Amino acid sequence: MTTNRYLKTHDVAWEATETPGFWVKCLHEDKDKGESTWLMKSDAGFASPPHAHTDFEEVFILEGEFFDGEQTLGPGDYVAREPGAMHEGSSDAEVIMLVSYRKR
Repeated sequence: MTTNRYLKTHDVAWEATETPGFWVKCLHEDKDKGESTWLMKSDAGFASPPHAHTDFEEVFILEGEFFDGEQTLGPGDYVAREPGAMHEGSSDAEVIMLVSYRKR
């Protein structure tokens, strides 16, 4: 049996993260499978230092522009990163992106 899960994201409040100026909305999380999907938003002028994740990461830009240390990504742009791939993040204006992580 297939189950559908619907979420009206405009009804979900943005949650502050440990990084000032960076906000999230959890869309999906399955800790047993090591999967998560998030809407992420950064305030104008946001910058994060170089870092890497232990999971495979996919990023799809919905609104604004985001510089990841190598390229500036805009609406409709996508990047996938293998675990351990170094990157950073910054934006001059607010940016909203869809980000998913999964174990490899």
